[in-house]
Amino acid sequence: MWRLRYWVIPLVLAVAAGLATVSFSQNADSTDPLKRSVDEFFSVLGIDQNAQQAFERLLGRSPLARHPSTQEMVAKVEGFDDKYGAYVKHAMVWERTLGAERNVVFLKYLYLAENYPVVWHFTFYRRPSRTGENRDWVLIGVRYDTDLETLAVVSRQPGS
Repeated sequence: MWRLRYWVIPLVLAVAAGLATVSFSQNADSTDPLKRSVDEFFSVLGIDQNAQQAFERLLGRSPLARHPSTQEMVAKVEGFDDKYGAYVKHAMVWERTLGAERNVVFLKYLYLAENYPVVWHFTFYRRPSRTGENRDWVLIGVRYDTDLETLAVVSRQPGS
């Protein structure tokens, strides 16, 4: 009986650690398609220099694809080289999720150009499932700005 107690605690801890790892890996993978979509957007936008095609691929079936302000944004983004310099690379700054099922995801990226960086904000939504059906992510917000100071404050982690 005494020897059994020595094995029960490590066994329970090992099982708990394994469950936590499985849970974390499932959550970590859930936003990977969104990140790939944003990476493709920057690739087409910066490397191929095709703003119209970049937005078409990013928006897909999003309600934003039909919104009049989207074409205005495309026109402004086509002038990025003149305003900010040529695209060099992009980097994810942070990711935030909302909801118990992580139904809302905020991704913030830096578009690093030769002369000045641009902050891009992407908001994705996945509606709750009522019957267990597959739920696709929908882009519900995209914008950019050059407010780097706010980005630095928001991105700061506790203790840094």
